[in-house]
Amino acid sequence: MDATALHYENQKLVQQLEAQKSEMHVLEAKFKELRNEQSSYDNTLISLDKMWNQLVDDLILLGVRFGGGLNNLPALDHEELSEESIESCPSEEIFLFMLLKSNNYGKKDDNSLLEFAEEALALRRSATLALMRSLQEAIAAQQARSEYLSLALNGEKSNEDVVVALQNHNDHLKEVVGNVREAISIVNGKHKRYLDEIEAFKSSYSKELQEIKHLQES
Repeated sequence: MDATALHYENQKLVQQLEAQKSEMHVLEAKFKELRNEQSSYDNTLISLDKMWNQLVDDLILLGVRFGGGLNNLPALDHEELSEESIESCPSEEIFLFMLLKSNNYGKKDDNSLLEFAEEALALRRSATLALMRSLQEAIAAQQARSEYLSLALNGEKSNEDVVVALQNHNDHLKEVVGNVREAISIVNGKHKRYLDEIEAFKSSYSKELQEIKHLQES
């Protein structure tokens, strides 16, 4: 191969490499754009999940405050994803999976994933509406008790009815105080768990920084 042919082949190779580099830059830019979109999507789902969890907590604690029972307290312990569930879930769907509050994720195509998401969200929405109804019932019962006590204290009931009303009100307050204490205990336990997780993260992050610094100095 003479010098002219060799130069021509080199030029072709350079052009091919430049074209490939250009394609790589386009792909990298597209990948970065998609990654940013995924991050924004994930952050939106995380924020929505936090607000939803806060709504559930508020409904439960208000229900206890207004004299509701303890049946809803377990819902204060929001379900965490198991490691097995996370491993079976594509990384781009993890935060959606968290929002759905379900450990039944499996390999699904787009259609079955949409159906799964709709069913899971409907279930979570139904559970939240049930908490709202429970709170409404607790408030209504509280109002009825207050009205009856008011009638008794205003002389519209017999003395015996007044004594019974006061005793019932006193018993109810004792029950509410006990329920509130139990709810506070659960909330304090959650806060302690969160603090422990934060401290563990800070410790892990500090170790990683030290390792990075050590590698940079090596």
